[in-house]
This record gives sequence, structure tokens and C-alpha cells, in this order.
Amino acid sequence: MSARLIAKNITVLNYTHALSEKRKAAQKAEADFFALMKEKAKITESSTWKDVKKGLDKDLRYDAVGSSSLRE
Repeated sequence: MSARLIAKNITVLNYTHALSEKRKAAQKAEADFFALMKEKAKITESSTWKDVKKGLDKDLRYDAVGSSSLRE
């Protein structure tokens, strides 16, 4: 196997590993966010997202999700 092909395979493996780690971090952030919701949010049938997030937005787990669409 040539050095060029080996280098390319290593690059692909590193990229795949990085994607896997990023995916794991995103899944953890999502799980932590749902834990935050269960712990701190007082949600009722008449709750609005605007009111619910007022009690959550200062917690690091809220920002860890990153995407506002994932929070809603």
C-alpha cells in the first residue's frame, strides 16, 4: 500500500472519529437539556415556551444544545 493511500485512510478515519465524537456530544447536550426541563421547568397545559425558557436560559445545559429549533 502506498504512503499516499495510507495517509488518505488515516485522514478518513480521523474525520470519522471526529464526527462520531461530535454526534456523541450533541446527544449528551440534548439529554442534559431534557433533564434540565424535568428538573427546573414548571410546565402546565397553559405554559408558553417564552415563559418556560425564562427559568432555563441561565443554565449552561440550555446553551449547550446550541440550536433553538432543538429546544422547541
